[in-house]
Amino acid sequence: MQYLVLSDIHSNYEALKTCLLDYMINFQPSTRVKSKIESIVKCRIDNSYADDEHNAGENEDKVICLGDIIGYGPEPNECIEAIFNVADEVVLGNHEKEVLNPEYQIREESKLRDIEKVWKWTANVLTEENYKRIKMLNSLSMIYGCYHRERNIIFSHGLPVQEVYKRNIYYLRNVDELKEAFSLQEVATKIMVVGHNHYDCVINGLKRYDNIIIPNTIKGKVSIENNIFNWEIDFSSEERVLISVPSVGQPRDGINYTGYAVLFPEESKVVFRRMAYDANKTYHKMLELDLPRDYAEILIKK
Repeated sequence: MQYLVLSDIHSNYEALKTCLLDYMINFQPSTRVKSKIESIVKCRIDNSYADDEHNAGENEDKVICLGDIIGYGPEPNECIEAIFNVADEVVLGNHEKEVLNPEYQIREESKLRDIEKVWKWTANVLTEENYKRIKMLNSLSMIYGCYHRERNIIFSHGLPVQEVYKRNIYYLRNVDELKEAFSLQEVATKIMVVGHNHYDCVINGLKRYDNIIIPNTIKGKVSIENNIFNWEIDFSSEERVLISVPSVGQPRDGINYTGYAVLFPEESKVVFRRMAYDANKTYHKMLELDLPRDYAEILIKK
């Protein structure tokens, strides 16, 4: 079994299509998933020529979205429709939760002024069907929690416990937060897969193997070809790991590349993929819609 994990798409449809196309070409998805991706990227790919280790034949796979489909970017409807078409499981992100708040008053003096404007704009442009989809995610999270558990894996937007999630402070920034992540009984499973951080890393206890642009300091095999980063980590010797996956739509690690992860739990392996996409197209769409310039410029900043 392999899992395509997408997170923090943030209404960036160009980035999402690039990730789906890259996965379809390089990881030999099942016919079921491949046909869904083809309907989104509007092309067909013949994988019969592929002969590397990821392409030994059609694989059993699932697509998991870790939330924050919307927020920041210019195409929330397109991203919601694509994710609900291709994903087997979708968990609630904090941006979905915020967009459901109909009482937003834009506070000009607030540090959150720009994102509050985006949330309100997003709520106004969502189709009725897509608003219902987001509302359904919120309702399910109240019943089952803000995570999806499968086998010995927990998939979550942030920490997969309700009380921590409500604080919305879970970022992998310091030792205290890492201690908290590994001490909670609710997440006592071998593999935790999270988004929200907007960068890729694997953590065991308090060790952090940092991301792909610093290959001499990480654990794992890094290959760079045609401006595509492929970072493969074998965690078979680890008792428990926390995997933070890259952001599809708004990277914050100094590389303006989109990205996703593919998890192979039986092999105790994860592959991070990062690649260029048409960020300028998303940037100009955001400016045309008068979305905050700072959020647009993040996408093209070198």
